[in-house]
Amino acid sequence: MEALKQFADGLYWQPFDPSTDTPLKDRYELAQQSVRPWSEFFDISEFNLPPFGQITARMKHNIETFLYNYFVLVALQIVLFSITHTGIALCLVLLLVFLYLLFIKFPEDIEVGQFNIDSTMKKIMAGIAVCLALFLGHILTFVISVCVFVLIVVGIHTLIRDDSSELTLDEGM
Repeated sequence: MEALKQFADGLYWQPFDPSTDTPLKDRYELAQQSVRPWSEFFDISEFNLPPFGQITARMKHNIETFLYNYFVLVALQIVLFSITHTGIALCLVLLLVFLYLLFIKFPEDIEVGQFNIDSTMKKIMAGIAVCLALFLGHILTFVISVCVFVLIVVGIHTLIRDDSSELTLDEGM
């Protein structure tokens, strides 16, 4: 688990860091500048299976190198899924708005007439809303679709994309 934390700390997360005061436009530009050229990403001459002992090092290197390319691909998949499944996308947006209102907009207890909605009641309401959205709103389909896309596309690319010259240079430092 410690190795995973060190790996995650080594990635360039600045555009996604919510604790910074960086405007959204600047975050977008930082992320856009971090996307590697697509010709490099899809260079078929660099695809091959790694020796068994280099699988972890290659996958780690490719995630560090192409993180923002993977992010763009996943974002594109989410947009396309949302266009073709507008009902699920609407359900997800409504769920996120409900959770935003419940926990961020009104973080304190909410008085509704004679009723007091405290933090425990908010958690129960949120749990019910999430379960309804997952199963009745078919958001589970969306979540599974994104996970399968990531496992297939990102997983295969991180495994077969070989950049031996950069990999040996990085390991030697």
